[in-house]
Amino acid sequence: MSDLIDDSRRHVVPRWRPFGVSAGLDELNSFQRTPALAPKPSPAEVREAIRQWRRHKTPFHAAEVVDIALLLDDPSVGGDAAEFLLSEGVSEISTHVARSLLDPVVLPHPQIQVDLTSADMHRRIAIAKRRLALTPYDAMTWVDIAREYLSLGQSIPAIRAIKSALSLAPNPKFQVSDCISGVFPRTCG
Repeated sequence: MSDLIDDSRRHVVPRWRPFGVSAGLDELNSFQRTPALAPKPSPAEVREAIRQWRRHKTPFHAAEVVDIALLLDDPSVGGDAAEFLLSEGVSEISTHVARSLLDPVVLPHPQIQVDLTSADMHRRIAIAKRRLALTPYDAMTWVDIAREYLSLGQSIPAIRAIKSALSLAPNPKFQVSDCISGVFPRTCG
């Protein structure tokens, strides 16, 4: 589903693993002979997604069914949902995913690169800080600010933002942990 949400302006800081963990998972070998396995939805998840799609007939529900059909490599599961997406004028990425389900010859979508200027990133920080004025206890907004500072290469303000996020969410959820591991790659594991 995340492939269909057009959030091309967001920069994501990767979650770094310690060397020992990566080596143990055999992630360092770039010449693996077996392809990575895609997650397979359970039959109950498939039935529920199709039921929701038939009930609501929205691009969101159609995109979920198309994603499942691609994971299952079974166009019959989401063909009608893909046709619906193509008729609705959805985002370029959603259109491409729907076409790739209906026509397996479609080439992979080129990665969309959006080069943000330093001014753009500072503007995004200012917007996030205004959001904090409305919701001062939102730890994830502090995480967003930290990620923007990291994108600018400013680790000191990023660390301050992470400390603010942790003071609001002392038991960090995965998003806070991911950002922390981007700021402190050597100490996270």
